[in-house]
Amino acid sequence: MKVNSLCLDNFRNYNHFFIEFDRDINILIGSNGQGKTNLIEAIYLLSVGKSFKTHINKQMIMFDCEFAKVKGEVTSNNKLRSLEMILGSDFKRAKIDDQDIYKISEYVGPVSYTHLTLQTNREVMILSGGVQFLKYK
Repeated sequence: MKVNSLCLDNFRNYNHFFIEFDRDINILIGSNGQGKTNLIEAIYLLSVGKSFKTHINKQMIMFDCEFAKVKGEVTSNNKLRSLEMILGSDFKRAKIDDQDIYKISEYVGPVSYTHLTLQTNREVMILSGGVQFLKYK
């Protein structure tokens, strides 16, 4: 799955954020606490339907907001798709191409897993359908 664009509403520290990704490589650089990992988490959420950081939806919703929305335009199996996750404190709704998805197996099945690498000065995280923490010196 290749992520073409990402739109976040009330997701973690993003009130509203939109980005179009380069077709080759993208590098996120910024100070601590600026939202780099939150972008990776949003892509992961769109990829597998859950966060790698928490199982509690409310933690992904911006403070004083009722819901968060993560939407992405992706290319999967040479087909352009629209993926969307809407999170409430007690619900999660998924859509593919504006069609409601009722089972996580229906959501994950049509899209190939994404392969992400996040490198910080302390660890490298490789996300491929799961999380592995690899320490380096």
